[in-house]
Amino acid sequence: MRTAVMVACAFARNADILILDEPTSGLDPVNQRHVLSLIINEAARGCTVLFSSHQIGQVERAAEQIAVVDKGRLVLQGAVDDLKADRKIVEGIMPDANYPLNGIAGDPRVLRTDRTERIVRLLVGSDADAVAASLSAAGASGVRIVDLNLEDIFLYAVSPDEATADVVAQENAQ
Repeated sequence: MRTAVMVACAFARNADILILDEPTSGLDPVNQRHVLSLIINEAARGCTVLFSSHQIGQVERAAEQIAVVDKGRLVLQGAVDDLKADRKIVEGIMPDANYPLNGIAGDPRVLRTDRTERIVRLLVGSDADAVAASLSAAGASGVRIVDLNLEDIFLYAVSPDEATADVVAQENAQ
């Protein structure tokens, strides 16, 4: 209840700038949605709303611009739509954990390759259909193309780039 009262007080002031730290923390889903609606409405009326949150789905719903801070360092910033533009995830399941990708990780259209056991996830910058066809031809089953979401963008921004380097090195060794 304290969170709900504090959020209500913040919005009641009709300020030009609101800075909110985890504004939906501790609220039930109905009140979380209400707070997000308040944030969106305040931004629509011209208020600058800065808020921090670990609830990536809520950020994706409410924010137009994001900044990702990791270990005190700004690692990514920009308009959510721009960060998603033209990028897709191609996923597939390989026959076994050591099954080769036949050079797919080194394809210039593939920006990043993550492999966990049999599951391969490719961040693709262009021509996702062709990359999906290549992955399927390499022996993957269940190949699908999915839209990039803010959670993917966040994880790629804060996780090490070694995931791709390891897969490329593994492919070159085979």
